Amino acid sequence: MFKAGHIEGAILIDVTEKDFLAKADSLLDKSRPVAVYCRSGRRSRRAAEMLVEKGYTVHNLNEGYHEWRLYQEGKKT
Repeated sequence: MFKAGHIEGAILIDVTEKDFLAKADSLLDKSRPVAVYCRSGRRSRRAAEMLVEKGYTVHNLNEGYHEWRLYQEGKKT
């Protein structure tokens, strides 16, 4: 999905991978808020929960990348 489209500046850290939290810790800064999203919102919810438990401030794009694109195109408010 990431190759098919993503928000500019996004970093792919796959929540389904065993080393998700280790990768997050190596790439993210706990002093800065983190936004997470996936295609539909299910995996990002899981990622958000895991990151919050590790001390990150997390904003989850609940309805996923597809809904974000509709908003960007002015098709959703």
